[in-house]
Amino acid sequence: MTAWHSVADVFELNFDGVKRAWSDLKNQDLMLTQSDLTALAQRFKIILHIDFQLADLETLNLSGFYGLILRGGDEERVGVKSFDELDEIFDALEAFRMIN
Repeated sequence: MTAWHSVADVFELNFDGVKRAWSDLKNQDLMLTQSDLTALAQRFKIILHIDFQLADLETLNLSGFYGLILRGGDEERVGVKSFDELDEIFDALEAFRMIN
């Protein structure tokens, strides 16, 4: 990231392809942990694309990420997608003042 910082203002770290969740990164035996990501977030603007649970939001908020990518569920039918499962997350984000 240091090498690209001069040409990129924001970085997206996408864990979707490796099927890792935020809770998985508590494992200190992994190559990249929550502590490592938190340290990176202190140096760079990072938008994090990772699965997480509602209970993880406080930890994510304190980690200092520039943003989180949220994704809704599967299509209910062609062209129709519901984002109802995100309502609790949006409420929690407002409570943490992560969104306006």
